[in-house]
Order: sequence, then structure tokens, then C-alpha cells
Amino acid sequence: MLLKKYYTVLLILLALLISEIIASVHVYISNVSLYEKLAEILNAGYLILPNEFVMESLKTIKSAFFGGIFFTLTIGSFLSIISVGLVWIWKKLFFGSRLFLLFVLIFFSLFIIVINLNGICFVETLYFIIVPLTVFLVCGKLMLENKGNIQIKKIISLHLLPIGLLSIFWSINFKAELFVNIRDNFLLLNPIGMSINDFYYKYNLYAAESFKSDRQKILKTLYLKDIDTSIKLSIESKLLMFDYIPIRSDINADMVIFQKEKKLILKRKEKEIIKTNIEQLISNTSNILTEFSDKTDKYIFFRAITFYSLILGFPILLYTIIFNIFSIIFTVFSSKYKDILAALICFIVGILFLMPIYFINKKDITLENYKTFLSSNQWQDRVESLKFMINKGIDIKKTEDYQKLMNTDIIPEKYWLIKSLENSSNTYADAAKFLNSKQINILCMAYNVMGKTKNKNAIPLIIERIKNSKNWYEQWYAYKSLRKIGWSQTKSKAIVSQ
Repeated sequence: MLLKKYYTVLLILLALLISEIIASVHVYISNVSLYEKLAEILNAGYLILPNEFVMESLKTIKSAFFGGIFFTLTIGSFLSIISVGLVWIWKKLFFGSRLFLLFVLIFFSLFIIVINLNGICFVETLYFIIVPLTVFLVCGKLMLENKGNIQIKKIISLHLLPIGLLSIFWSINFKAELFVNIRDNFLLLNPIGMSINDFYYKYNLYAAESFKSDRQKILKTLYLKDIDTSIKLSIESKLLMFDYIPIRSDINADMVIFQKEKKLILKRKEKEIIKTNIEQLISNTSNILTEFSDKTDKYIFFRAITFYSLILGFPILLYTIIFNIFSIIFTVFSSKYKDILAALICFIVGILFLMPIYFINKKDITLENYKTFLSSNQWQDRVESLKFMINKGIDIKKTEDYQKLMNTDIIPEKYWLIKSLENSSNTYADAAKFLNSKQINILCMAYNVMGKTKNKNAIPLIIERIKNSKNWYEQWYAYKSLRKIGWSQTKSKAIVSQ
């Protein structure tokens, strides 16, 4: 009975499973490509990111599967929910009309066209073909067409109304720091949340790397073909400053530059992207590389859809799962109001989740009272005071509470305390104290502050930590810290001497 009644959520789970299979293949292909590029960079004698420990994980199914969860919970959630919704409309409101199927075909075709506008995205396109097709084939057979008067008012009140109200409340409070506030107020304060946070920072870069543009990547590979020796070294040196690493073949090159008379041609694979000359390339490097990145960025629309799927698809998926869980629970207790109670609980959970963030945004901190908030017994007040000081450029080390705050065990407070050191001078020793932290957010912010100190004494330490770290995200922040200090890639002495 329950299986028949709740087949919709089971179909959503089936769609998510299909999404995860596609996502795992998607991330695995990206991982293998990155592995080959890193091998080229390593053979050329340069520092690689991620390091050799993480590099080996790129060939594993585990990293592809866990990395793929990001796409499953974003683009997969969106496509699962919308596909099941369209099937329901098709069967219940349009009675299996073929004309409505044509509308559905056009709807998903538009998505496919959009994500391929800047270049063919084969694996990314599979999400928009296989997931909807699976839902329509399976759900179309299981879901009966509506034979009587469908209860539209009930559906609106149980689902559309609470989802709509929650969407309004969340959109009103949506700001760039929303995800940071969720992290600080929910994930970093309990063991389950910490596990979710650590999982995200361990595996999210596997997914992120698969659809980044060149300027979003840390390392890019460069092959110089048929370049005059008189200018080759100048081009290599200049592009190394932008983390384009020269390699020995064009097979895995993100950019190929070849010379044609006095012109330099910048290519991606066999496609010519930009024509320039040595003078322009050296004097206007940043703008040329930005143009190259933009013109070769075929994932721009897929990234946008993925982001909005995170904002819309994942929350609706959570609503659907929570609703069905409580609906089943109330069915066991034979409650005739089970659906109403389940929808009410979903709405209350959504509001309760939002309330801490809402009240944070209501704190009125000024230059006159920020010290009072900094001395508060509530850690949330102290964090908001630290944020205020960061924005106003106030030196935390000059406050009476600095040493006391340095000893805090509250992770969000420690995170913002370290970030506030960006406004202080002589912070190298302060930031270095946190480099032995096992908490990834603390560790990454410590690297960030160390980079802004511009202290070149930190370079050997950071390089050594990059080589020995087991966490890709830590290495990512450490590398960016090196670049802020002023370090740039050079070929290792061992390779030069060969």
C-alpha cells in the first residue's frame, strides 16, 4: 500500500540514482583528464596542484562517485523534481496528451541547446536527456491518468503554497553570505554538520574542476609550438606568472601558441582563438588571457543552471523527502490529516532554518557599540562584531579582547577572528599558530592571512605543506597564499640539470 501511494518519491530517488551514475562518469572523465595534465606538469619539473597524494585519487571510482554527489544534488535534483512534476501535469491535467509531450520535448531541447551554445558538452547534455526520459518512461506507465475531478485546491495548499511562501522568505533574505551563515550557524556546531562540512571540502573540487573556465582554474597547461628561441623564454616566463605551465606536447595543453610569421596564434586544440603579437602578449597579458578564457569557456551556461539548481532544486527535493517521511509516519498512526501535518512540519522546518540567519541580519552594529558586541557572552554577537571590524578595516589586535578571542573553541568565531587579522600588521606568527588545526575552514583562512602578510619567509613552509597535505582544498588555499606573497612557478633544479 505504501509503495503504491508513495511511488512518486521512489521515482525521484530513481532519477537521482540515474543522475549520480551520469555524474560519476562526468567527474571521472574530468579526473582522468586532470591526472594526465598533472603528470605532464610534474614531468616538466613544476609544482603540481593537487599534489601527488591527491593526484593518485583522481583515478579512483570513489573520488568520482563522491565528487559526483554535487551534481546529483544540484542539477540532478532540479531535473528529477521538474521531470516528475511535468509527468504529473501530463497525466493528471492533460490526460496523456501527445501535444503536451511535444511541449516537454521543446522544453528540454531548449536546455540542451543553451548548454551547448559555446561548445559541445556531451556528458553534461546526458543529464537533460537520460534523467527526464527515465522519469517519463517509468512514471508514465505507473501513474494513472486522472479520471475524475482532481483536487487542485488540496495540491496548491499542501505543496505549492508552502513551497511558494518559503521561496519568498528565503529570497528576501538571500545574500551572497547566505551559505556562509548556514555553515556557521548549522554545520560547524554539531558532529553531523561537521561531517557534512568536511565531506564537502574533501570532494567538491573534484566536481568543480570539471566545469571551470581557464581563469577559474589554478594551473593551466601551455605548449609553445614553432616559436623563435629569441622570444620563447619571454613568453614562458610571462605566462608562468599567470600559472600557465609549459609542457612538452600539445596533447594535454589548455593553450597552444604557435608562430606564423610575426603573428602569435593562441589555440585550444585545433581551433584558433586569438591572433596577437609578442609585444601585445607581453604588455597586455592579463586582458588577452581573460579573452582567451571567455572564448573557450563552454561551460558557462551549465554552471549557471547548476547554481540555480542548488538554489531551487535541492531545497524542493528536501521538502519532498521530508514531506513524504512525515506523511508515512502519520499514516502508521492512521491520521486522516497526515498530508496537512506533513506539509505544516516542512513549512515550520524551513522557517526555523531561516530564523537564526534572519536575526543575524538584524543586528545593528556601529562604530560606537562594536566593542560591546565583541565582549558579549553570545558568540554570535562576537562574530558579527568581527565581521563589522573586517568591513571597516579595524585592527583586531588593538582591542582588549584579542587574546581572549584567540583561545576560543567555537569554530565560526575562530574563523572570523583569523580573517579579521587581514586588517592587522605583523600577523605572520598569529596566523601560523593555526596551521596545525585539523579543521579545514580554520586552516584555509590561516593560509589566506599568511598570503596577505607578503612574508617571503613563509614560502618554503607553505610549499612543503602543499607537497605533504592530503586535502586538495587545503592545497588550493595554500597555493593562492603563495601567489599573494609574490611567489611564482619555476622549474625544479633537478629537471633543469637533465
